[in-house]
This record gives sequence, structure tokens and C-alpha cells, in this order.
Amino acid sequence: MKSLIFILLLILVSSPFNNEGISEYEKALNAILDSKEYSSITKNKKQFHVSSEVVVFEKMGKLFIEELKNIDVHLSIETIIINEQKENFINERLKKMNLRRRGKVQIYFSEIKNNVFFAEIIESKQKTSYENRIQFGSTSIFMFKISNDELELISVLEIIYG
Repeated sequence: MKSLIFILLLILVSSPFNNEGISEYEKALNAILDSKEYSSITKNKKQFHVSSEVVVFEKMGKLFIEELKNIDVHLSIETIIINEQKENFINERLKKMNLRRRGKVQIYFSEIKNNVFFAEIIESKQKTSYENRIQFGSTSIFMFKISNDELELISVLEIIYG
């Protein structure tokens, strides 16, 4: 019985799901660190913390309906309503992207769907879950598309919370 549990754990740890998108997230991180949105918060490219929490696609995607349509990715209101209720999940491999334990900028990545994903940056030294992030100040959300092993920044949206 112990060997069966060990084998199952080994399969889960080495599954392709755990490796999915890490290299794409690393490319996106480099683009974010070079962005004016990041440098408006800090010039130090080591002052970030990537959350291991992967955000459900629709939670960020609902802000980019038109941009998604322009690249032939359709996100219906019904899909948004249903999937927004889903729990975000953890990918521990994202922690390997961090240079420090803490940072002035928190970065949250969404899951990848149809070769599209999002990243949100928030100025905060507190590490919190995506659902409990600060709801005042400003945040920037980046929309990325993967095509032919290249990463393209499609759009950046700044949201100001009151």
C-alpha cells in the first residue's frame, strides 16, 4: 500500500501539468520587469514576488473581452459567471521564479487557455491570496499570447481602485 501511494505521488509531482507554462511565465516576467508599469513602482528588477497561486483565466479575462475577440478567443458571459466561482490553484514551481522571499511588487499569473494568459502586478509588500489582494490604489494587468513559441504582449490595462 505504501509503495502504491509513493508511486501515485511520484506521478503527480512529475506530471506535465506541473511543468505547463512555467517557461512562458518566465518570459512574461521578463517583459513585465522591462515594462513602464513595473518601473513606475520600482526601478529595482529584484523587488518582486511571484505568487504560486494560479488565477482562474476568467477572473482576469473578463476585463479583456474585446482584445480576446480580436485574436479569435471568445469568452462568453456564461463561461465567465461559471468559471469565476472556481477556486484558484497552486503551482509551487512558480516560486522558483522569485529572487527574494518578499518584494515591493506582487505578481499573479492566470492559467493558460487557448495560448493566452494574464499577469497582474500590484504594489504591496504583503503576500496575500489573489482574492484578498489590496482593493485600493492601482494595478496593471498584462495580456499575453503564445504563438510559434514566441510570447507576444497583446495589451496592458491599468485599473484604479477607489
